[in-house]
Amino acid sequence: MIEVKGKFITLAGSLMSLYPDQRDKADTVLFRRTGKRWNELEPEGFYDTDIYKAFLEGYCEGSVTGEKALITLGMNYFPTIKKLGGVPDDIKDELDLILFSTNSFAKDHRGPGIRPIRVIKADEGEVVLDIPDCGYDCRLGEGVYLGILGMFGRDGVVKQDRCIKNGSASCVFHITW
Repeated sequence: MIEVKGKFITLAGSLMSLYPDQRDKADTVLFRRTGKRWNELEPEGFYDTDIYKAFLEGYCEGSVTGEKALITLGMNYFPTIKKLGGVPDDIKDELDLILFSTNSFAKDHRGPGIRPIRVIKADEGEVVLDIPDCGYDCRLGEGVYLGILGMFGRDGVVKQDRCIKNGSASCVFHITW
């Protein structure tokens, strides 16, 4: 079983305030499995990713943008992590934070099959990452990297050169700014 830290489930639950029916539905799954509600989780505790996926699915169901809502959710990850004090003070730019995020992924997940994100290329203005399959929709990752760029006032492009959905063993994200 692959697990994710509770702070991500809590973030999804907090962003679902506009979709109370969908949040309640996902929260019921969580409560049955853990005896806790979305806002009672240990931020650094680990929970089954199936629970997290229930929140992701509910978020998409409630949003008028459907699955594109995952981009919005992903864009909130690192701004939230920074507010919670989880981004080191020595991170000076978007490249540093993207590289930090690769290590963060491995620390925020555990279980069989979790592989670290592999950095293929890391230059100022361009990063290429090989991201293992952890069962999440790729749009979540797209949002994470757009959110990191946005934290530094940058517009950028996040595209996929390869995708698990198309039969690849992993997703390859090409990030430019």
